[in-house]
Amino acid sequence: MRRAICACSAVILLSMAIALTLPSSTSEHIRHSCNGNPSGFCPYYWGDTRDTNDTHSIDPINIIWWPYGHWGGTYFTDRVGYYLRTELGWTHTCGGTQGNHRAYVSGVVVWALQDGSEASSGCPLTRYHSRVFRGHIHGSCCLADDWSLGDAHHETFPFHHIDRDWDLVENQTASFGWEPYAHYYQYLPRGAGTFSGYFSDGWATHIMVLHCGGFGCS
Repeated sequence: MRRAICACSAVILLSMAIALTLPSSTSEHIRHSCNGNPSGFCPYYWGDTRDTNDTHSIDPINIIWWPYGHWGGTYFTDRVGYYLRTELGWTHTCGGTQGNHRAYVSGVVVWALQDGSEASSGCPLTRYHSRVFRGHIHGSCCLADDWSLGDAHHETFPFHHIDRDWDLVENQTASFGWEPYAHYYQYLPRGAGTFSGYFSDGWATHIMVLHCGGFGCS
């Protein structure tokens, strides 16, 4: 009996060792990477935008597009662009530049400026607006693994001051589109607080870009 118990223990330990050496699955890549550490930084991105000198916080990150969260490229790959421009009708690109700490080129978090910007009207008009912060690209084999972040907000003429609650606009950004979404995507509560006079609960809304520009998902 003792020998059988020892054999079972060895099998369990071997299985655990193998599991620890295997690469993370897509779901672990973002969805579960921060849930176990609610007071710390997410291994893949920080919960706020920063000025171009990376000296102070500006906006909360309140949108994550994933899966198929690719920004830029061709019509068939720019699914975040399609979501903002076609589904929401945000086609104006003017606006200030900000940055974010995220896994930009590889799995290593670095400081990088935004990759794009889309708004419902031009500058300096009252409008909805979101910058786009692209995560690292996984390649043509794994488009479903790509992700991007957003700081969706509403700003008023003429100085683009924030004039609506962050969480309200976050919810509108998700509900105005055609894609499935889920609130309270638990990435890190560092974004919780008051930004430009309005409170953000710190949880991003997860938008699953499955419509894929009207041509079907792979």
